[in-house]
Amino acid sequence: MFRRTFSILNKPPPITYSLSSWFRIPSEMSSYEVLSRSSCFPITLPPSSPSTPSSTVLITTQHVVAPQNYPQYYPDAWISHVQPRHIRCYAEVRNECGDILHKCELQDPLHHPTLDLTVLSIGEGGLGKWGGVYDLCEGLRGMSVTCHGHTLVDDDGSDVDVVVGDDSRVPLPLSVPGRLLVSTAKQNFASTDAVLTVGMCGGPIVSDITGGVVGMVEGVVPEGASPGDELIGAAAYVGVEGIREGIDMWRKSSISLASHYHQAIGSHVLDLILIHDLNEYILTSKPT
Repeated sequence: MFRRTFSILNKPPPITYSLSSWFRIPSEMSSYEVLSRSSCFPITLPPSSPSTPSSTVLITTQHVVAPQNYPQYYPDAWISHVQPRHIRCYAEVRNECGDILHKCELQDPLHHPTLDLTVLSIGEGGLGKWGGVYDLCEGLRGMSVTCHGHTLVDDDGSDVDVVVGDDSRVPLPLSVPGRLLVSTAKQNFASTDAVLTVGMCGGPIVSDITGGVVGMVEGVVPEGASPGDELIGAAAYVGVEGIREGIDMWRKSSISLASHYHQAIGSHVLDLILIHDLNEYILTSKPT
């Protein structure tokens, strides 16, 4: 294991983590196809007792791992037919060029009941020698940060949206500098030097001062969603408190995979553009 510390940078770190979800409806499909792609990051948890080993979990956005829980985000009616048993998720360790160094299956998703956040356990073999450690730290307004993740590119290097079933696009590591803005009771926002692209959802927002994770990228504020212009194009993110809540739920839970899929989604003040790879849709506000 190695401990990762970031300085102020535009260049991606030497190792990044992407996530791909695949689905197969047995009655309709003969093989698995890509459902969605995003970024993710590992958190290593201390042992719960002196006799138990530490464990590592993956953090990502729920709308990528379980889009069937977000019918208001997707216009395709067939999404409602996708069930947890139809989906398999994988973490991919990538180098700076986007090449896959290691891949492992993820298990036991715990979906936060009110946040766009999922915590997953790592299957047999884990992240191998590339299992880095991210620490969580508190974010403060005005803090200089870097959003780490991936942009999805075609073979010619151009940015593209990914359609369901198309696996020809490549997640290329991307790091975008920014600064934490306002936080409300339900959402957090950060300005970025460039508007975040498809594939950045689920990636860590890292403090340039401490190297700790202060949040997870959730989406982008589109025109018309904010009463003013100051938040248009800003990144919306799940803060460290929400991440800790999700991890705590995961640690306490001994419930089976299927029973983790909640329907209590929403709690957003502003509509967002979800920067996932099923194309960009407006996130509809929904009360808790």
